[in-house]
Amino acid sequence: MDGNKNYLIQKFILGLAFGLILQSCLSPEQNSVNQSGQASSNVTNTNTETTEKTPPTSSTQTSSINYFQNGSTKASNNFLLDINSANTVFFRGKEINNHISTNNKNTNACLLISFNSDSLKKVLIVTAAPNSYRNFSDNTIEYYYSLSPHDETLNKSHCQGGSIITKVFTDYSGQSIVYKLTDVCEDCFNTTIKSSEVEILTKEGKDIDAIKDHYLGLSLYSTPESDVVFGNSCSTTLDCTRKGFDCCSLGQCVNDKTPKPGV
Repeated sequence: MDGNKNYLIQKFILGLAFGLILQSCLSPEQNSVNQSGQASSNVTNTNTETTEKTPPTSSTQTSSINYFQNGSTKASNNFLLDINSANTVFFRGKEINNHISTNNKNTNACLLISFNSDSLKKVLIVTAAPNSYRNFSDNTIEYYYSLSPHDETLNKSHCQGGSIITKVFTDYSGQSIVYKLTDVCEDCFNTTIKSSEVEILTKEGKDIDAIKDHYLGLSLYSTPESDVVFGNSCSTTLDCTRKGFDCCSLGQCVNDKTPKPGV
């Protein structure tokens, strides 16, 4: 009996010693990975759930003046734009943010830009597509319009309705309608063309009273180098062919046989 008892005690001591040796073989890093990983998982899940449960608030867009933006260039009147530009222009402001956020998040509008002079009588019609930017740092969202004045297909598909056409024929008598920048003045060279009036309308041709437009204006310019759109940076030629250009030169999209930036 005493022999069996001594045998069991020896077996227990040997098992305990083996367990201690095995634990000492594990590094502190191995012991801590699962713990820290579990804690990170819990924190991440908690933050995600909090973000999803807290919808963004309206942006504190402080500009009471509506304006156009192309890259870092912003202006309400005399907004300069290359007639050959393929850039997307943003139409922003507090009134625009408020109008879109009030049940107009999925409703396109139409921008009418009149050029009326002795030598030029055109109305450029551009689709104004609602878009938004969410600032995750303060959990706000701003609504604005995206304009693609170079995209004839897009502009025709949304702003070629009978009400818009009738509006132009009635209010802009003697002026022809165009749907892309380059058609405003096909033979202009080394000149600047200033708009005479800008209006924003619904697709049904009605004024959007919530957005003031009487002070808005664009100036299109055409120069010997206007085939080079400086707003279109690039890394590869593929970046440029997608935008309708021939190649990438010195970080800018250009067409063949046109002056290169900085040359």
